[in-house]
Amino acid sequence: IGDGKYENKELINTFFTFWNVKKRFHKDMEASSHSSTYCLAKAGKYYIFYQENTSSISCKTEKGEYQGIAIDALKPYKEISLGRVNKDIYTFKAPYNSDWVIYLSK
Repeated sequence: IGDGKYENKELINTFFTFWNVKKRFHKDMEASSHSSTYCLAKAGKYYIFYQENTSSISCKTEKGEYQGIAIDALKPYKEISLGRVNKDIYTFKAPYNSDWVIYLSK
């Protein structure tokens, strides 16, 4: 089972901060087919898109305006503001290739 040591504690901290500290998981979220990436959503309210080893993510949402942030899931937690997103298909262009999370909310 292992020795209980995990070499990259920053990854666990980034995961913990995104989901728990920032309270991004909502019980009413469902797996969504709004994108070719992994997606959890409460359609029209909030979306979480995740894709590994990429430099862009296409995010399909219900029409409306959302506040957006991006996080590199492989680095210490740091939010990159995407500002207001008001396209029903938004493409995030990352500054470099990595595992990215996009959070869009009303």
